[in-house]
Amino acid sequence: MHSDASITITSHLKLTVIIDPDNTRTPLIAWGRGIRGPLPDSFPSSHDSYSHPWRMGHLLRRDVEQADIASIMAALIGIHWPVNSVGVLPDVDHTRPGYLFPRNGEKTIAHAAMVNTQVYFDLAC
Repeated sequence: MHSDASITITSHLKLTVIIDPDNTRTPLIAWGRGIRGPLPDSFPSSHDSYSHPWRMGHLLRRDVEQADIASIMAALIGIHWPVNSVGVLPDVDHTRPGYLFPRNGEKTIAHAAMVNTQVYFDLAC
């Protein structure tokens, strides 16, 4: 059994959570309709020692949080946003490339960004 965190309970009943990045990394490789194609790597490189063994250094690496995956999937298949989702659609950050290449282009991404923002504000209230 593999968990996302190591939990230690001390004799004083203090709970300590040690999160190792290797326990929370989730590979995300996607292709097909609605997904943009690969992009060349940027300068400085988007890769580090962790991704070097993948031998994909010529392609841009774009990391996302685990919570973001549900948002990406909802936008891709056109379903309602997941209830209580704290994920952020990576495509709403205009300074970095996202994952989507929707049929209706920017209009679809703008709509998904609006829904993502509404869900976030509903959770905050």
